[in-house]
Amino acid sequence: MYKNYFFLNREIVELNRNYTDYNIVSIFSQYKNLLLIECQKNGHQIFIEISTNPGDPYFHLRENFSRARKNTLDVFGEIPTASILSFEISEYDRIIKIQTDKFDLFFPIRGKFTNVYFIYNELTKTFKKTEEEIITSFNAEILKLKFISSFHTLNFIDENDGSELSSFRSKYPIVNKDILLEYKSRIKNDFDFLDTEILKEILNEINNKEIVCFVEENLMSVKLSVNTFKSVPFTVIKTFDNYQAALSFLISKKNYFDRLTKIKRNIEKYLSKELQFITSKLNRLKIILEEGEQSERFNKIATLLLININSIKKGMKEISLKDIETGEIKNIKLNEKFLPKDNIDYYFRKTRGERIKFEKAEKDFESANIRFNYLRRIEKEFNVTNKLDKLENIAEKLKLKTKEKMKMKEDITSKFRSYIIDNKYYVYVGKDGKSNDLLTTKFAKQNDIWFHVRGLPGSHVVLKITDTKTKPPKSIIKIAAIVAAFHSKGKTAGLVPVSYAQKKYVIKKKGMAPGKVIMLKEETVLVRPQIPKNCVFISSQDK
Repeated sequence: MYKNYFFLNREIVELNRNYTDYNIVSIFSQYKNLLLIECQKNGHQIFIEISTNPGDPYFHLRENFSRARKNTLDVFGEIPTASILSFEISEYDRIIKIQTDKFDLFFPIRGKFTNVYFIYNELTKTFKKTEEEIITSFNAEILKLKFISSFHTLNFIDENDGSELSSFRSKYPIVNKDILLEYKSRIKNDFDFLDTEILKEILNEINNKEIVCFVEENLMSVKLSVNTFKSVPFTVIKTFDNYQAALSFLISKKNYFDRLTKIKRNIEKYLSKELQFITSKLNRLKIILEEGEQSERFNKIATLLLININSIKKGMKEISLKDIETGEIKNIKLNEKFLPKDNIDYYFRKTRGERIKFEKAEKDFESANIRFNYLRRIEKEFNVTNKLDKLENIAEKLKLKTKEKMKMKEDITSKFRSYIIDNKYYVYVGKDGKSNDLLTTKFAKQNDIWFHVRGLPGSHVVLKITDTKTKPPKSIIKIAAIVAAFHSKGKTAGLVPVSYAQKKYVIKKKGMAPGKVIMLKEETVLVRPQIPKNCVFISSQDK
């Protein structure tokens, strides 16, 4: 319920009580959809963390945060140090406002349009790239809204006493489904009409009662609420002195459950696929072993054909010969395109091949059976645990990617120079032959766009494509090409030709020198080497 309007309202009240007069000294980001506001007061430091993730938006105060020395971005550029005057919320909408003596910050929670707006000297900037008409509309909207810093007066409830619950909900969406669920758990009749006293009682409890987190371990869910709520299922209740402590616990527990769910899903998927594969393999090998070694049968056929070589003619598809030992007539298939000797040699090769095939089947069956039993033991261990550390241990046994290995893969970006265009498009630049190869052959994906200055030494440059269904604008491609020209021997030239293509058309053959590649397909653009204003340098390991 931490996304519920009235719980956000309670949060605003607590923030005003404890965190006004702090100075905002920087606003930055180092993770997608996560904005950090660094604040200081009398040597004490806090961070306001704002998540703009459409599925998990929140406004959270942290006492500690370690800003990385690289891969961070001052989102709104240089800002003046500003003192926080108040925290506010729109009277009837989930829009949080931080008012300072220099600028205002707005955090509207609106699904995919959730964002942070920075308004300073009549200029509006946004954390996430946003269309200009949306920014204009938002600026006009906030002028009409009333913002409050105290808990809602709830007068609107009395005015709707006895009205239909559905129409009231439509008129006031701030009374969301969690509130209505609690309301319905308390009413003593089935009438679909608003009982204002019960609803006001619930909302006043949100403002005044002890803040808690209801944890349902079996469903792996956690909800922030107050201790008087009766509609929330739980196995454990955690109580807190203040809202921020409860929110910190909730975020941590949600992350824990998310990791738990993800690793369980990965292990379950792997075990199912691997056991199905091993079972199928064992069944195939079992058939070979039950049939027995066939080399003797093929040797008899080859010998019989050799004895009767004069009876075999090219073009025959089959021949019937009498077995010397049993007197039985055998029909032997022949390859009509082969000479008699070739057909005989074929069956002698089959004799040797069947012997090797059977021996290999015996070894493969033994090793596959060991693997099958091992996976069954792992599966049994997996089915009886719900602890993250034990699941991570199982993933390690199965050689699945662990959190540390995933982190190592993400850290590859530190090997390159990094830029961001229009706060949206990431560009990575190689530093030497070795990092060029790493960028091109290991880091770049097939649909990323690869750049290199034509006819001159220079860095490999990659424009990351996150949405493979949409092509980047030509203006973005041109800016990436300008960056490629800047990081080349043509840096001081007037106009420089830059070739580009999707990474899948760029190949590196074995034995080629570091940094050397072949482009199977390319386009060329003429640009002036520079770093454009809307292209911001993020990080590099250069010292």
